[in-house]
Amino acid sequence: MAIGKAGGFHRISFKSNNLEILLLTQVKGRGYYQGAGVLPLDIYADLATTVVHTNNASTLPRINVYAEDGEGFDFLNALLIRHKGKKFIKAMRQITLGCTNYMQLIKKGIPEFSEKSLIALDGDAQEAKKFNSVILLPGTLPPEQLIFEFLYNLKPDDEIWQNGIRFNRPALTNISREISRTLSITQDPINLTDLISAFRTNHGGSNPKAKHPSLREIFKDFYQSPEFQAFLSLKGPKNPWNRWIREHQAATKTFGNSFSQKLVATMIKGYGIEASNIPDITER
Repeated sequence: MAIGKAGGFHRISFKSNNLEILLLTQVKGRGYYQGAGVLPLDIYADLATTVVHTNNASTLPRINVYAEDGEGFDFLNALLIRHKGKKFIKAMRQITLGCTNYMQLIKKGIPEFSEKSLIALDGDAQEAKKFNSVILLPGTLPPEQLIFEFLYNLKPDDEIWQNGIRFNRPALTNISREISRTLSITQDPINLTDLISAFRTNHGGSNPKAKHPSLREIFKDFYQSPEFQAFLSLKGPKNPWNRWIREHQAATKTFGNSFSQKLVATMIKGYGIEASNIPDITER
């Protein structure tokens, strides 16, 4: 790999499989790449950088936002559906890493993840909330578990089950039968945190070699099933995430305000934008 200056640009070139790749960038400062090495994600972030023109003629960067998976992005999108700062972000849906991976990148000081972007992690990732670039999604469960518990505890005659695709309470029970079997769910309402805790206690605790089904895979299979995806595609009050937000307005507003603060801080500290050039994106 070779690093140098070329006409005001930072020139980074390296060879792979007899192919030379050349990147000219002004986004990073001099010497940025020497300390951290060139990661594919760094290069992708440089190439993906876009800007937004605001009414006061100032140009602001669109801040990359990462999440752990598609479920996290679905929840985030619903939370920010009317947020004033949504036009200043770019959801990096094509890049999904686990919480541990993001934390490693932050700890290593990779600017894309420690300064220049926001990372929305599941609400159970409490150990990561100390990082400035991290914002936790509402709740204490991963999104696919959070929405399952919420829907499972709704009454069979709830208005959400009266929808155009006839996704009713029995349909939910049917596509989540593996969850019910694994966690021994026999009645409702449920407390999913308690059920998962009991399951782990009875199946080897946190021992990674313990022989038991992967809860992560079971819940993802439920969330990604064609039937549930069709339910998620509904608009308005019949959409599961929209209904969750309607009944958790305080948590949604708290998240929105925290997101606004972190977004503004990223523009100022990560991109050197003057605070006076950033429009008010605070949630009211």
